[in-house]
Amino acid sequence: MIQAGIPLTSKGRPNTMVFEDITGIGSDRVSRWRSGYQQPTIDSLRDVANALAPRTGDDPAHLQWELEIAAGRRSRVEQREPSSVSRAGPDLDLIIRRIKLRLDQKPPTPERQELELKLVRARRARDAKRLADELIAEIETELDRTTDEGS
Repeated sequence: MIQAGIPLTSKGRPNTMVFEDITGIGSDRVSRWRSGYQQPTIDSLRDVANALAPRTGDDPAHLQWELEIAAGRRSRVEQREPSSVSRAGPDLDLIIRRIKLRLDQKPPTPERQELELKLVRARRARDAKRLADELIAEIETELDRTTDEGS
């Protein structure tokens, strides 16, 4: 909840009313989850992941996987990451947005400035990867075309 920018109450816990506004899941149900009287269902975790993913910059499938682990619904050992994350590799745009969100929450320091420079380099690397992917696709298309003409 904190990673999604949900403010803390005076008791230092994430505000369940704000959480309810974002996810549609009632504070009474969240209270039962916290106290251990009830465990969230996979469907509830999916709803939470879909609602919080845009705020955290995470892929919803990956966030749901993490929530399932945190809720004791699966262990890292018995289950792999969702196929949408592991097969396609990490979504660089999501990772960069997530890093930017975290940097924006920190006070300015020399270390933060260094991290922001690294973020700029990461964006450049992402853009270079996109260009390389486009070039590879163009070359493959051209090879297919010349192969078809040569047959």
